[in-house]
Amino acid sequence: MKPIATLLLLVSSMIANAQIDLIYEAPAHSSPVLVADNCVKNAIVDFNTNPTEFYLYNLDNSLFRTCELPAGITAASLWWVSYPTLSLFDCDSTNVEYILVQPAGMPEGTPHTWVVREDGTVLLDLPGFTFYGGAISNNAENQGGMWNDAESAVMNVIQGQYSTDPRRYYRVCGSVPSKFRVSMGDLTGIAPYDGPVREGMKLFPNPAESEIRINYELPAGAKSGVLRVFDLQGKMVKEWNVTSQFDHIVFDVSSLQSGTYIAHLLLNNGSKVSEKFVKVGM
Repeated sequence: MKPIATLLLLVSSMIANAQIDLIYEAPAHSSPVLVADNCVKNAIVDFNTNPTEFYLYNLDNSLFRTCELPAGITAASLWWVSYPTLSLFDCDSTNVEYILVQPAGMPEGTPHTWVVREDGTVLLDLPGFTFYGGAISNNAENQGGMWNDAESAVMNVIQGQYSTDPRRYYRVCGSVPSKFRVSMGDLTGIAPYDGPVREGMKLFPNPAESEIRINYELPAGAKSGVLRVFDLQGKMVKEWNVTSQFDHIVFDVSSLQSGTYIAHLLLNNGSKVSEKFVKVGM
């Protein structure tokens, strides 16, 4: 029994010495996605705000893109989204495109797969076909269905819903992103602020040397806004689109010159609030 006891003690010691730190928390109905090599976003389905869209957020909680669903598809439908990427389907890095799947069991009685641009434009319409692959879903998550070969990416769809059904293979112009890296600058190490948010915004630490956390509160009737930072000469040094999905932004101020800056939040209902902060060091 002694060797067993020694082994248990060793395992317990290894667990006790592990370094595991929480660095990011995401809300419900969200999933990390790789929209390009080393470009990680947080995809969120928000059924309460707008059931005809899903959202891609930067890891500092600012809004990256709003992606519309094709006409007739809402959160009341069963659907999932796969591969929201910047240059996989049309090689135009200015737009996000994604695969949308409506599986069998819907009122239509047959599955349906689309390739869609972020504005809701349908690039490929495949009634009767199912795509299974890396999904952000309002029901389930599925794997497989797209890969890279020597030329570009290949998309595999099933004519029906079962693995034994006939298949089609489509070549797309881009490649599936494969390099997954998140720099520590994408995430925050600042502890949450639990105090009141004065006049819609609170900045801390203030003064700040490396990072500052901008807590904001969107009042009733305001679902989105634009948060900008200006120097005292009126030059804008940073801008984010924000929504009610999150309540703060973390701003890396390490490259700013020392001095006073103004954070200005303009909401979609017309209201606005400003707050000053001081950058020290450098």
